Amino acid sequence: MKKSLYISLALGLLLGLNASLRAQNMYDALAFSTNEYFGTARSMALGNAVTAIGGDLGTIGINPAGSAVASYSQLTFTPGLNISTVNSSFDNGQGNTVPSGRISEKGFVIPNFGASIVFDTGNRKGLRSFVFSVTSNQTSQYSFYSEAYGNNTQTAKSAEMAAAAYGFAESALGNYNSYDSSNIPWDVLTAYQAGQFGSFGYDGEYAGVGEYIAADGLHYVPGRIKQASLRTKSGSKNDLVFNFGANISDRLYLGFNLGVPSGTYTYEEYFNEAAEDPADFPIIFLDGNREVETTYRGSSNTYMYAADIEGIYAKFGAILRPVAGLRLGAAFQAPARYTISERWQYAATSTFGDSRFNGNMTSPQGNYSYQLRTPYIIDLGAAYTVGSVGFISVDYELMDYSVMRYTDLHASDMVSDAFYDVNQANRNFAGVSNSLRLGIEFKLLPSVSLRAG
Repeated sequence: MKKSLYISLALGLLLGLNASLRAQNMYDALAFSTNEYFGTARSMALGNAVTAIGGDLGTIGINPAGSAVASYSQLTFTPGLNISTVNSSFDNGQGNTVPSGRISEKGFVIPNFGASIVFDTGNRKGLRSFVFSVTSNQTSQYSFYSEAYGNNTQTAKSAEMAAAAYGFAESALGNYNSYDSSNIPWDVLTAYQAGQFGSFGYDGEYAGVGEYIAADGLHYVPGRIKQASLRTKSGSKNDLVFNFGANISDRLYLGFNLGVPSGTYTYEEYFNEAAEDPADFPIIFLDGNREVETTYRGSSNTYMYAADIEGIYAKFGAILRPVAGLRLGAAFQAPARYTISERWQYAATSTFGDSRFNGNMTSPQGNYSYQLRTPYIIDLGAAYTVGSVGFISVDYELMDYSVMRYTDLHASDMVSDAFYDVNQANRNFAGVSNSLRLGIEFKLLPSVSLRAG
């Protein structure tokens, strides 16, 4: 028995956007808050175990006092190469995982550039010098590309969308105003309005165009479907740091950073499926009172998301030389306040043997802005210098992710906290991160050093 689906495409006027469609969660907060320290070639070679070292502009993002250690002005420019390698696999729905290949992406990056000016006071004790610095340090790199593909006889994307629409009225699914005026997920709305599923039985029950409806009402995938999934991420986060440092008697170094982080993050997801043999996927459309027989050929679903990140924070640091050869360092970064502006959009298509029934739909673009408080950071470090031979440095870093908190930019005192649940999840489950870094430098020649970290 061939299946019979009624596919309706009812469009209305766009009245607005539903700001709550893409819910923020703990993992978004972690992604935007986590710092992956980049810097100069020296600081990165030392594994960023530089809290007690200082001396170059790659260190001041970790300890602001690092700028005061150098007795000379600096200009730095650090090029880099970012490599992302992803192994992908495809699950055919029967518990069998098929490797889909290994993909490597390469990109040129500039993890650090900046300048500092040192002012010598001429004093032998007390304030010997002070320094002003401006640097840009990359703190996150969102580079990712993966694809997976294979044949599936168990599940179809159109069936997934149909199942997600269960219980929603078909009149709402077909109404373009529903993007603004309903709680129906936007991916489900675009899938329906692109003709990927339709109703059968009573109102609120749906089947995908990649399914077969038997006489008893059960529906299943009747043949082999070729499926492919593509996911990409791109963008980066950089801290523009305005730094002030002071050298006290060549024994105590103090520093302050005003950090202005900014960045972009984009994520795109594309899923395509096609009937290997369209004859296995018969379908009847109701065109008015007339039945039209055709076949299902394929469909696609796309999701696009982008975020712009802007923020500000303060950081304080100190390096102490209590005895010859030993340096102790400490820094505290206050929680940063980010303003994050998001944009997202869905799209879907479907194709059939009779092209009159082909469909495509693109949702309106969603927009939403909110604030995020990031963790505070504590860095402690110790370094010991062995004459002119080299040194060893150890760092400990604590980040308290439980203080992450979302805030609605447009909320008033009379409105309940829209982020209460996710903020509670941050507080209860995010926890504290503890990191240990180790760096070693060994001078092979007066102008040549070997570093590891």
